[in-house]
Amino acid sequence: MIDDFYTVSVQSVGDSHEEPTSHSQFLQASRAYADQKIMGSKEKDVVGADKAKITGAELDTSGALRGLGMATLASPAAKRMALAHVSLELAKMRWTTDQMHLCLVGGWVHSLLFRRPMMPLLDSSFGFVVNDEKRGDGPKLLPLTRTVAQELGLLAVLSPLMATDLTAQMSSTVYATDSSDKKGAIVAAEVDEEVARALWRSGRKNGGYIRLLNRSQALLKKLDPSFEEPALPDDEIELAVERPMAFRFHFLAVCGGVGKVAAAAAVSGHGWNVGPVIDLDRSAFYELHSIGVISWVFHLLEKGFWILSWWSLLARHFPQHSIRHPGATMCLEGMTLWILIL
Repeated sequence: MIDDFYTVSVQSVGDSHEEPTSHSQFLQASRAYADQKIMGSKEKDVVGADKAKITGAELDTSGALRGLGMATLASPAAKRMALAHVSLELAKMRWTTDQMHLCLVGGWVHSLLFRRPMMPLLDSSFGFVVNDEKRGDGPKLLPLTRTVAQELGLLAVLSPLMATDLTAQMSSTVYATDSSDKKGAIVAAEVDEEVARALWRSGRKNGGYIRLLNRSQALLKKLDPSFEEPALPDDEIELAVERPMAFRFHFLAVCGGVGKVAAAAAVSGHGWNVGPVIDLDRSAFYELHSIGVISWVFHLLEKGFWILSWWSLLARHFPQHSIRHPGATMCLEGMTLWILIL
């Protein structure tokens, strides 16, 4: 996990004379560290323990729990006891702070993850502090409502039960629920243990996105179950916003002659954003007779999407009699004369 290595093996109590698989894997990792001359943190190594913390969770298979036929995974007991003590002391107060409350709720949520059926204990506590109003430069004093204080007290009392028993057997009964604004339903079926285990591992996922009805639509649906929203005519359907025709460039070369690539590379070398070289030898789609290409160039010009440009319209692009113009060689053929304005 990130830069920590954990290995846990399940071993029968009667096989205590055999070396656990986890210990063999630990020794293999230690040899790899030694071979590569990597300095580890031997003072942090935990070997052969029946109770240890693994990535924020405490795995407890100690003798007392084994005697009860249990093995638990939970938030560390010391952390839960500290949260319980602070919560009970705070519940006696009439005031609290936003930062204190958020820290407490965050700690309790982590503990409740190991006993998810207890999640409904937190209700009013979630909306007690608005994150948008929380300031980082200092705590804000808030009146502690009795509803929130009661939730904190319940969490403190039930904190010893916030654990998952890893020895619990998989039920062969699977359930499915559904509800409406009138009633709810629940069904059950018996399946093989393998199927139940697969559903347990993968079934806790949110469903697909469904757009809920607004109040008016829900009322119409109640009055007429067969009601459906009428489809809009084609001429009334709002068209999606088209993507912009261009990007934003510092430099753009248009028919730049023999030096176009070198010029673009030189400008790019200074960290500028360089657009594509608009020239026929780069792509057949860069034909200046094309209204799409010219519209795109005009779009860049009108929107101020480029700062510097390189122009050199050569005779090979417009193979007619030409005139000289500063920065370009331009012909006066009918359909290309307007490009001179650009």
